[in-house]
Amino acid sequence: MYSLKTRTDEVQTVPRSEPKGKPVARSYVSPGRQGQGQAIQRRPVRATRRQVRPFALPMGPVTLTICSVLLIGLMAVLYLSQQAQAVSANQQLQSMRDEQSQLTRQNQDFTDQIATAQSPARIAAQATRMGMIQADPAKVQIIKIHNLQPIPDDEP
Repeated sequence: MYSLKTRTDEVQTVPRSEPKGKPVARSYVSPGRQGQGQAIQRRPVRATRRQVRPFALPMGPVTLTICSVLLIGLMAVLYLSQQAQAVSANQQLQSMRDEQSQLTRQNQDFTDQIATAQSPARIAAQATRMGMIQADPAKVQIIKIHNLQPIPDDEP
């Protein structure tokens, strides 16, 4: 940050042969007053101009050291907090991956059970155990009913 401060330069009213330093007040006789010869003190002229300077708080070395240590401590606490959150998120991610692999295996087991239950050989063996016999394809009659509406499913 920068602040605008006014810098004053003092303009000297001395000839060049004199050393430069603080402005010197000179006395001279006023030319407008003839015959009186009064000495008038001449004041140095000040010119002002703006100069941009960096904004800095006036701090001593002890205050600066304490502020630096506090700032570094705050940054360390924030860093450790971020690391703890990252570790926690990583553990959650790992547990979710484990759960996903377990559910994938369970889904595969269910798919295998359905495929086994729907196989024609299993259906035939189950029917035989229930006392059913296989029909003769020559004696099978197919009945077609026109305008038959399907029975609605009442399962909730």
